[in-house]
Amino acid sequence: MKREIITICGSTKFSDLMAVIAYEMTKAGKIVFCPSFLPSWYLRRTGLLESHFAEQEGFGELFSNIYNDKIALANKIFVCNQNGYIGKQTKKEIDYAISLNKPILYLEMQENEFNEMTRKISGWWMSEGIG
Repeated sequence: MKREIITICGSTKFSDLMAVIAYEMTKAGKIVFCPSFLPSWYLRRTGLLESHFAEQEGFGELFSNIYNDKIALANKIFVCNQNGYIGKQTKKEIDYAISLNKPILYLEMQENEFNEMTRKISGWWMSEGIG
């Protein structure tokens, strides 16, 4: 069985949300690529800010190139655009996916194959005061 590969794109401010979405997509039988998440304890211990940590460590370009590889390998892209937010780097990832003619789904769009799952998860995320 050939499994579908999905790359999740989104701001690091949505790391928790993207991690749960990746978990749920994996339970649905998908192979999922997502950003490299760092837990808050690691960020505090190393003195990094809560976002843009790859750039802070001087690895921004490397991580961006690797993420483009994840997009190229994927069958489709899933953009985590909670409250309509799409940051500068996510916009670059979307543009790259478009250049490769990859189908793009958005967390906040009228119809997509993950509507029920993502509505439930993003609702929990918001109700917990995370977002």
